[in-house]
Amino acid sequence: MYKIVLFSLLICLANAKIVVSTSIAPVEYFINQIAKDKVKVNVFVKNSSPHTYEPKASQMRFLTNSCAYFAIGVEFE
Repeated sequence: MYKIVLFSLLICLANAKIVVSTSIAPVEYFINQIAKDKVKVNVFVKNSSPHTYEPKASQMRFLTNSCAYFAIGVEFE
């Protein structure tokens, strides 16, 4: 298990910008304030309610390319 995690981290660090994902836009703001221009953030729910949201296939592809996912505990996570 540790080898898989280490391999994933090495791949993420090799990229110019680390790609991370989060569920809602306020978390994106915090990530951008902390990491500045070192990360690219994918946000799942931008303009709709997280209580009624269902992810699309294209968004799930973004998630598989992400090095990290920042969850806050909303229903669809």
